Parts: sequence; structure tokens; C-alpha cells
Amino acid sequence: MIAAIFFGALDIGCSPSAAGGGPQPTFTDDKSPRCIDPGPLPLGSDRVLSVKYPSSRLAITGQLSERWLNAQLDEQLPVVVAEERDRPIGVAGRASYRIKRGSLSLGQRADQLWATLPLSLDIALCKPFGSGCFRYGSCTPRLDIQVLLDRDFAANYELESPRLSSSTREGCRIGIDVTPQLETAAHSELAKIQRSLDRAFSRIDEAAASFAAQAHAPLPAWPEQCVDWSLNAVRQRSLRLENLDRDATTPGKHLTFGLEATGQLVAVDSCEPEPNSAMPDAFPAPRTAQTLRQSSEVHIPERLSPDVLRAALTTQLDGALHPHRVSELRLASDAVFLKVEFAARACGAAWFKSQLELVGEALHLVQPVMLSHPSGSKQLLSQIEAALTDGFAEPVRGNAWLKEQGKDWLLNLLAPAQAELRPHDLTVAVAKFHPRPAHVQIAADGVYVFHTATFQMRLEAAQRLGAVERPGAGQRPAERLSSFDTDAD
Repeated sequence: MIAAIFFGALDIGCSPSAAGGGPQPTFTDDKSPRCIDPGPLPLGSDRVLSVKYPSSRLAITGQLSERWLNAQLDEQLPVVVAEERDRPIGVAGRASYRIKRGSLSLGQRADQLWATLPLSLDIALCKPFGSGCFRYGSCTPRLDIQVLLDRDFAANYELESPRLSSSTREGCRIGIDVTPQLETAAHSELAKIQRSLDRAFSRIDEAAASFAAQAHAPLPAWPEQCVDWSLNAVRQRSLRLENLDRDATTPGKHLTFGLEATGQLVAVDSCEPEPNSAMPDAFPAPRTAQTLRQSSEVHIPERLSPDVLRAALTTQLDGALHPHRVSELRLASDAVFLKVEFAARACGAAWFKSQLELVGEALHLVQPVMLSHPSGSKQLLSQIEAALTDGFAEPVRGNAWLKEQGKDWLLNLLAPAQAELRPHDLTVAVAKFHPRPAHVQIAADGVYVFHTATFQMRLEAAQRLGAVERPGAGQRPAERLSSFDTDAD
């Protein structure tokens, strides 16, 4: 009777459903193994947190050479600004004059940055006499037009229009000193130009405000995947003057700048713009920094449903583990927990903990470990760990997309800006585009694969070769002026 009770108790203990308290039994390699009781998972080990999006960074730098600025000036303003012959000026007779401009030059002192445009005037006066005009006086005054440049964006991303002023290098005396009259005339003309500049910059600010007030659609990535940009901070490096040495592609003076925006690329369910996705309140005021990083880094999220992942894990692993099976599966922020029920000679069950990582183009379970370490069959444990590692592969789309189309995707996003810049011989070049290893995050609303890429963006300038062609006379080929490395990815 006592023996029957004893052997009956042993028989019950071999059932997986008979887990109880007390010391955990182990199984061995002998012909009469004892069952493994895995017990419950430690409290809180399967905690799932909200997704934490990694910070992405977009940075752009630029160098605009003094040579390029003069090329743009040549497109807009002829060398001979104005000229007139034999203009009646009352009792003084007639006046002939020609106004020529020189080349623009850049300068900086302390916090002020400016451009100087020299003007030279040839003035001649004559008195009519018979069929001719007797020349009795001339002068060649010299004026400098200073253009004071704004170095930083304001808190609302506005730029002050350039401030104009003039100074006299050489005056004009024709019998009497007429320099004050020339300066008055110059100031009057500059005031007209200043008003035009103020109106132009006001329209630019209004256009920027209108753009920010619009609802913007999320950015499409691969099919059925869109992301939105959540901006956290903007830093700017003030516009400044740098003198590049002879080793540079375009030595000499350059205006240089930098902008860096940081935030998150967020997975969204719809590719349509949200009704309240206007951006003014989301634009933080730019902060000025002495130095900025030149490289950009983006983390593009791909989200998989937890239900889809659980179904794939269960279906694939049951086939790989046969005759053993997964009886319970828990997704946690730091791992995947699987309860495996043993079959055949090994009865009982055990919890395994495994990492979820992207290997190649698919998600895999890597480094599975048993949470308890029985002194039982190492061969069985090795088989189960191998089945967990090799028996599951869930394909993702973003990895191959980033390698094959990521750079083109970025260039397409920049296309509207490129169209605006191209008439001015400017372009935003993308170089050194390199996909980086992706990383996986298990969150409450899904499994996220963050596909990562680094690259550089730079504003490049080109200048026309040879003499400037006027409208209608055709255009000459452009010469690259930037030393930016545009190697292929």
C-alpha cells in the first residue's frame, strides 16, 4: 500500500500540469528522467514599455565663394551701371557721365559681416559753343556701397534684409566741390533700393510663414510605410567669412554657414496629412553654436504588429521544435520569453530568453538561454537553442530598401528645393550615403526595426565660365566651385 502511494506520486510528478512549490526538480540523461518545473516568470521581467524613438539629425553646411557672388552680380547688374551724354544742366551747360561698378568684396570685423561694391564715376561738363561743346571741367569721384549682412536667423526664422550705406573715397571738384550733392544723390538712390530689399525679404518671410502653416503629408518610404518628422531642436552656425588656402578647389574668401536639426522620424499609420499638422508651434527657436557636426544620421522606423510577430513565432517555432512545442510566448522590451514544453523522454517545460535582432533581411532570435540551468541533458538544450535560433525568420522590407533606394529617396525629398536653387547655380549635394546596422526595439504597440543611414549634405555653388552672357545670348557651361566630396555611396 505504501509502495503504491509512493510510485503513484512519482507518476503525477512527471506531468507538466503538476507544477508545485518547493525545490525545482531537474531531468537527467538516465532512462527515468524527472520533470522540469519552470515556475512563473520573475515579476516584471516581461514588462513592455512605450517605443523610444532614437534621435535623428539633419545637418547641412555651405560655402559661397566671393567668386560665385560676383558671378551672380554679373547676372543681375552690368558693369556699366548707367551712362548719359550731353545732358542739359542749365547755366552750367551740359554734363556727360558714366558710372561703372567694380567687383564685390567681402569683409568681417568683430560681429559685423559686409560686402563692398566700389563705384567709379566719370563726369565731364561742357559749354555749347557754335556747333560744338567746350569742355571746361571733369572729375572722377569714387564711392563704396556697403551691404551689411545679417548673420543669424531670428527666433521666428526671419532674416533681416541687408542694410545699405555708402562712403566717399574720392570727391568731385569742378570749380566748386560738388561732393555733397553727389552723396545726397547716392543716398537717395540707396534709399529706393533699400525699400525694394525690405519688400523682397518681407515676401520671403511671408512665404516661409505660409509654408509652415500648411498641413504637410508624412514622408513616404517603402510601400505602405510613411514616417513623420518630429522636430526637437535647431542649431545654427552664424554666417561668417573664411579665407580658404591655395589647396582648396576655390581658394579665397567664402561665406560659410551651418544648420543642424534634431528630432525623431516617427512611424505613422496613414500617409495622409493630419488636419492639425501645421508646423509653426513645432519649430523651436534656433540656437547659435560655434561648431556643428557635418554628418547627418537618420533612423527610419519599420513597425510590425505584435500579433503578427507572435503568430509567426508560434507557427515557425512549433515546426522547428517538433516534437517539443512553444506553450507560451511573452514579448518584453528587452527580450522575447518562450516557454517550451518538452516531449518524448524529457517531460516538463522550461523558459527561454532570447534577443530579437535583424540578421540580413529578416528578424531572428539570437543568443537564446534557458533561465534555469538544470543538470540534465545538455544535448536536448543544445537542440532546442539551435531550433530557436534557426527556426524563425520574419522578413522586413526596410533594410533592402535603404540599401537600394535610400539615397534616391533622400534626393527626391530634396527635389523641390533643388528646383528653386538651380537657376542660381546652387544645388544641395548628398555624399557619403552609407546604410548602418539596424537595431530592434520591442514596444507596447509593435516591434520596431530602425533602419539607419549616415550621409552628408552641402550647399554647392557653381560659376559660369568666361564672360557673362546676357539673356537671350545663350549660356555657358558651369564650373563646380566646391571642394565637397561627392563620392558614390
